[in-house]
Amino acid sequence: MKDGHADLRRGVALLVEARDIAMEVNEKLQFLVEENHQGLGHVMEAEGQLRKAVDDMKASPPDAGQNPDDSPLEALTDLATEIDRLRSKLGSAAAKVDEAGGSFDRAKVRLSEIERRQLRALKLDKAASERLARSRTGTATRGVGANISSERVIKNEKERFKETIDEALKVRKAMEDLTAPDAGLGDSIEKVADANRKTQEAKAKVKSTTPKIIESAVMLKSGYKPAYESSAASRRKEVVDKAREEIEKAKAFLREIEDPLEAAKKADAKSYDSARDSDDKVEDLNHKRLGDRSKDELVPELADLRVRVSDPKQPPPSMDDLRGEDKGSKAIPPKFRSGLGNASSDQTER
Repeated sequence: MKDGHADLRRGVALLVEARDIAMEVNEKLQFLVEENHQGLGHVMEAEGQLRKAVDDMKASPPDAGQNPDDSPLEALTDLATEIDRLRSKLGSAAAKVDEAGGSFDRAKVRLSEIERRQLRALKLDKAASERLARSRTGTATRGVGANISSERVIKNEKERFKETIDEALKVRKAMEDLTAPDAGLGDSIEKVADANRKTQEAKAKVKSTTPKIIESAVMLKSGYKPAYESSAASRRKEVVDKAREEIEKAKAFLREIEDPLEAAKKADAKSYDSARDSDDKVEDLNHKRLGDRSKDELVPELADLRVRVSDPKQPPPSMDDLRGEDKGSKAIPPKFRSGLGNASSDQTER
């Protein structure tokens, strides 16, 4: 049983390490989602300037407003490198979760061995009881009651051990779902990666369109406007028609931005929702399942859990003896003390 708890301890330690990495990934993920959202805002600001520039264009008489400025796009950076780092970190967390599964599997094997020893203890308890009865009554036999038996000690601790394994496996499953590349944090990372990619595509489209809109605005102000003003009334219609064609060309350039910008908006919304969902899962895992405790709190050093049975002719051992405090060892955790202090002097050493 002590070996089994050591297996559990190793597995839980790995889960706590994975949890800490997942919390770090989640914190950075939230930051990247917000950074992409702000970056998309810069793209929309630059696109708004292009739209205003086109709206200010006039064909009769030809004119245009202020040239658009795409400088807001300079504040937008590509997040791909930081997203790759998150993928790598999450991969290391997933590896620890997988490794923890091996520790829990070994603990389950110990459980099977404990169950076999429980059955053996039942037979030994019965045989010992019968021998003790014969020694007290000569040839007659009678049942000898005892406050506790070896089989009962093993059974009680086995059941607690099994409950602990079951809970550990539930936490591992939650961690597995959280750190999977296609679910939980992994899915959120891919969604922010998609949002970043689409935001960069929208940025590139706005940036490439800006000089085209500026060119149309310059043509209207510096080309068609002077030509209109210097032309005779009979020829102004021809200048207006050319100015109108220039404006339609600028509007066509502007429409080319709509699809990539809309795709970036949708991807941004999805990444935001996914990140909030992942944040809730991390909080649930940490506070409800792991109690927001550190590795040192969750994975204490195990005390010596060997059960010491007193000599039948001597008084039962005190709790201090059972805890090993006379030798300076650590106290047995309360979970493993049940029944030990009630050891009867009728018990023999097994």
